[in-house]
Amino acid sequence: MSFCPNCGHETKENAKFCDRCGKNLNENEPSKKPKKKRGMIIIVILFLLLLLLFGFYFLMKPKEDHSKEHQESISSVSSVQSSSSTKEKESTTPSTTEVTESTTEEKETQVTGEEIGSNVRNLLAASILYVKENPPGSLWNGNDYAYKAKGTKEAKPEYFNEGGSYGYVFENKQVVGAGGSPMFVPSEDGQKMYFYTTGGVPTVDDDGNSYMEPRNPEDKVSVDELATFINTQGKTEEYQNLVQRMTING
Repeated sequence: MSFCPNCGHETKENAKFCDRCGKNLNENEPSKKPKKKRGMIIIVILFLLLLLLFGFYFLMKPKEDHSKEHQESISSVSSVQSSSSTKEKESTTPSTTEVTESTTEEKETQVTGEEIGSNVRNLLAASILYVKENPPGSLWNGNDYAYKAKGTKEAKPEYFNEGGSYGYVFENKQVVGAGGSPMFVPSEDGQKMYFYTTGGVPTVDDDGNSYMEPRNPEDKVSVDELATFINTQGKTEEYQNLVQRMTING
C-alpha cells in the first residue's frame, strides 16, 4: 500500500499517477500517510493567539482595578468637598439676629460737640451718660458731658430748687446739690444713667490751667470757654481738690 505524497490519497501498487491529484508517483513514494502540516501550523498559531489574549487580559486587569479605585476615590473626595462647601455656605449665611450695641461709649479727648444751652447750670444738669456699672474714678471729672456726645442723653429736671442747696429735683425726688456729685437716675428703658453737675463755672486762667470758679448758677459762659476747660481740666492740684469736696445735697 502506498500513498500520494502530494494529497495523501491511497494509491495502487505500481500506479504511476495519483488518481485524485495526478501527482507523479515515481518520484518519492512515501510508505506512510503524510501528516497534515498546514493543519498543525494553524493549530499552533491559534494556541499562540490564545496565550497572547490571556496574557493581555491579566496584564490589563490590575490597571483597570486601579483606575476604578482611583475614580471611586475622586468621587468620594468630590462628595466630601461638596458637603463641606454646602455646610460652609450655611455657616456663612448672615444671621438675622440683631446685635444690640453697648450704650457705653468712650469719651473723645477733645470736645467738639454743639452747644445745647448757654446756662452752665442747666446745661450740666441735662447731660446724662448711659452706663451699666459705676464708672471708675478716673471718669469723674465734673462736667465731661456738658456737650452732646456719643453715649449721652438729655434729661430735664422737674424743677430747680433755689432754697439753700441749689439742687435739681427729678421725678424720683432725688436731688443733686449745687456742690456737684454723681447720681444714678433710672432711664426709660430701665438702664442706669450717670448724672454729673458742678457747683461753679468752668474757667481757664491765663496760663491755661483749668478750675471751677464759684459763681451764680445763672451766669453764662461761652462755648469756647467751656470747650477749653473740658479739654484741659484735671491737670491742676486745685481742680483735683475741688472734685474731692463735691457732695450730694437735699
